[in-house]
Amino acid sequence: MWQPDGWARTRIGVLTPQVDLNPESEFRALAGAAVSIHAARVAQKTYDPRETTDRKIAIDRVRAFADPPQVDDAAESLATASLHAIAYCFTSSSYMRGPTDDAALKSRLEARTRGIPVVIAAMAAVAGPAWEPEHERAWSEAFAVVAGAMLDGARTEDLEAAA
Repeated sequence: MWQPDGWARTRIGVLTPQVDLNPESEFRALAGAAVSIHAARVAQKTYDPRETTDRKIAIDRVRAFADPPQVDDAAESLATASLHAIAYCFTSSSYMRGPTDDAALKSRLEARTRGIPVVIAAMAAVAGPAWEPEHERAWSEAFAVVAGAMLDGARTEDLEAAA
């Protein structure tokens, strides 16, 4: 019997640190079978290896996650798939870097994804009063692509199930 291979008409990419399994499982739970989730794990040593007990996140490493070249290379690699959108899923770096850096990160990653929109997961949450109209437009456009693709995939799944 034929089994789906995970390559759906609606495809969402996820950029996430190598140790974080949550974004893929959360997207998968929300997406439905007609939407495929494709992850790129970005190498990052979040924890300080000198800490043997009570592991603490190394703040400098959280900030550095969004720096080139690793996340940029991962976005470019992920974009070789025919995706509808890519979600950058590391909110900790957004909290550390702020909305101006997130806007620059979004632009930088989109320059490497050949037109595939990138959504920065925490962009709106960390902006506060710094949230400018251009941030709103960029975030809304990218989020609309992700949400629209997921909804279209879910509708397709419902129609195929009803047929």
